[in-house]
Amino acid sequence: MAEEESVPKMVAPEDDIREIHSRLDEIERRLDFVWGEVYQRFGKRIGRDIGILYGLVIGLYLCMLYILLGVAFR
Repeated sequence: MAEEESVPKMVAPEDDIREIHSRLDEIERRLDFVWGEVYQRFGKRIGRDIGILYGLVIGLYLCMLYILLGVAFR
């Protein structure tokens, strides 16, 4: 029979594995913080743009009312 091929195995000390996991956890925590800040800034920018649009629409609506009511009551 042919020899069975096996996947090479490696055994690492537990201390090294714990150290690697702690480093990966720290990197993940930093990435979560950075992406949270990025999305928060993006949300603020979108909110500002929507507020500007609402302000313009309400301003135009008030101008139209002023013009229409001003002409009607002359």
